[in-house]
Amino acid sequence: MSLWLPSWRRAVCLTALVALFAVTGLAGASPARAAPGVPAGGWQIVTMGDSYSSGEGAPPFRSTPGYGDSYASGCHRSPWGHAGFAATLSAWTGWDQANVACSGAGVQDVVDGYRGEPSQLDALGPRTRVVTLSVGGNDVGFTTIMAACVLQTLRLGIACATELARAETALRELTSPQPGGVSRLEAFYRDVLTRAPNARLLVTGYPLLFPTSADAAQPCFVAPRYWATINDLTVRGNALIRQTVERLGGTYVDLEPTFRGHGACVRAGETPWIWQVIGIPGDIWGTGNFSFHPTAAGQLAIAGALGRALPRARVPQPAGVAPLP
Repeated sequence: MSLWLPSWRRAVCLTALVALFAVTGLAGASPARAAPGVPAGGWQIVTMGDSYSSGEGAPPFRSTPGYGDSYASGCHRSPWGHAGFAATLSAWTGWDQANVACSGAGVQDVVDGYRGEPSQLDALGPRTRVVTLSVGGNDVGFTTIMAACVLQTLRLGIACATELARAETALRELTSPQPGGVSRLEAFYRDVLTRAPNARLLVTGYPLLFPTSADAAQPCFVAPRYWATINDLTVRGNALIRQTVERLGGTYVDLEPTFRGHGACVRAGETPWIWQVIGIPGDIWGTGNFSFHPTAAGQLAIAGALGRALPRARVPQPAGVAPLP
């Protein structure tokens, strides 16, 4: 990683600079210079959502004012990934940044607060200029699925197929219209946009954990017979997230191509950017939670994907979509 990290930093800095001009219209000005119309307190970048935005798997884990010590709470907010992208953009713009994402959070947890922390929506407001988030994986039972499939692979009798069937039902419940014609996922995104009316919304999908053919070159804790089903569930979930985000005028950030050849189980010549099953006795960071989450290299790749997506992001103004009551 040390061989490519400097070039990655240069690339992301250049991308962030281009994005800065696109977002603020300050070409030719100092990045930190205030522009007309800047709100009191200045602009803000907010990272919110679940473990794939908090940076689970890539310590150290940091505190956030108003939300507390994320290591102690278990929210595990890393300086990498989404927060690394925010830090790079903040360095160019002088905007504040707040990482309020929490490992394990589902949609309702983000709204209500999780692990003893306040609602993540409380971090948003008129001065929020960029929001990055990932959410939905825990609503369909990501942790339970992976635990069941690992245990069945180890012949401990847990039904992987049963959990995958439950996930199908949960995905439909999350993305199908409820009474009133709006799905739970869409209602959540609309709440974010209502609370942050001046923000660009960037939503990351989820990477595929497994190769698309059963020929990984290293031992894998999930049997190959489950790979296609898990990958397919991820692809369909990502497609529904994308449709919902883009219908509301947000920007979807596709991580499938970013992680191609870098999943949890890889072929010869490929480098994994996602942990398999991990747990180091006595490790202070609680590494058991890292399983099937991006490594530091994977988090850097996520930050790069966000940086490349930001120049095309605009403040959502979806036609014909009224705010929720």
